[in-house]
Amino acid sequence: MEISYLGENSSQLFNIKSMETMKNASIILFLAFALSSCGDTPKSADKQETLSNQNAVALPKDSMTLLYQQYLRELESPMPTFQEKKAGKLFPVDEAPLDTGFFVFRQRLLDAIERRDVFYLMEITNKDIKISFGAEQGSADMVKMWGLDGAKTDTLEIWSILQSALTQGGVFQDNRNAFVAPYYFATWPEGYDPYDFGVLIGSGVRLRAAPSQQAPINHTVSYDIVTVLSEENTETIEGESYPWVRVALEKEGEGYVYGKYIGYPIGYRVGFQRIAGNHWEMNFFVAGD
Repeated sequence: MEISYLGENSSQLFNIKSMETMKNASIILFLAFALSSCGDTPKSADKQETLSNQNAVALPKDSMTLLYQQYLRELESPMPTFQEKKAGKLFPVDEAPLDTGFFVFRQRLLDAIERRDVFYLMEITNKDIKISFGAEQGSADMVKMWGLDGAKTDTLEIWSILQSALTQGGVFQDNRNAFVAPYYFATWPEGYDPYDFGVLIGSGVRLRAAPSQQAPINHTVSYDIVTVLSEENTETIEGESYPWVRVALEKEGEGYVYGKYIGYPIGYRVGFQRIAGNHWEMNFFVAGD
C-alpha cells in the first residue's frame, strides 16, 4: 500500500440530506440560460433553493462558531496553519482555520461537492470567474466547459478536481480577503520553474527503482521539490489509477513515484474572494499558465 498524502480524505462534515440527482435536462439548461443572460442565481424547487441558499443566509455568530468547532473537531488530518521553511522542500499549510467564516464556507462547499449540487456551486461562483487563459471566461462558459448543463452531472470530472484542490490546503492573501488553494500553488517558491518541477505531497513517499508497486524501494522522501522527467505506465492501486512519474532529487537521484503523490504548481487551482462579511465567491478555477 502506498502512503497517503495529507488532506486526501477530508471529512464531509455538515450532515445535510443529499438532494436527488437532477434528471430533467430542461431544468439544467435553464441554469445555463440564466447564467448567460443575466448572471442571477438560478431558481429551483423550494427544497433545492433552501439547500443552495445556505451560503447566502448569514448565520448568527454563535451558530457559526458552533459549526466551526464541529468541522474542526472532525477533520481527520488537519494541516498546520504555519508553513515550515526548508531549502528544497515545500511543506503543507492550510490557513483556512484561521478565519471562522471562510473555514465554514469551505466545508459547506465540500459538502455541496459531495452531493453534486450544481445549484450551490453556481451560486457561490462569481459571474466573471476566470476559467481559462483563452477566450472562455465567466460562469456561463464554465457551465458549458464542464458540462454542468447536462443530464448526468453527478459523474462530471469537475467534482473530483475541485475536491482535490480544496482538501490540499491553501493560504490567505490580500489581508485575508482572498484565499488560494492548493498550498503548493499558493506558496510555490521562486527559483523552480513550475513547468519542470513538482512537489511530493506526503511524508514517507516511496521512491522506487521501477514504475511498479512491486519494484524495490530506493528511498522514502517527504515534501521534496522534484524534477519531473516523464510519466510512465498507469497503474491502478486500491481502485485509483495514476501514472508512475520518473523524478530526480538532488541527493537521492532518480526514481519513480506514484502520480497520486505529486503536486503540480501549474495544475488546477482555485481562488476565492470575500465579498461581504463572511460571504465568499469563487473567482478563479484554472490550470496551466
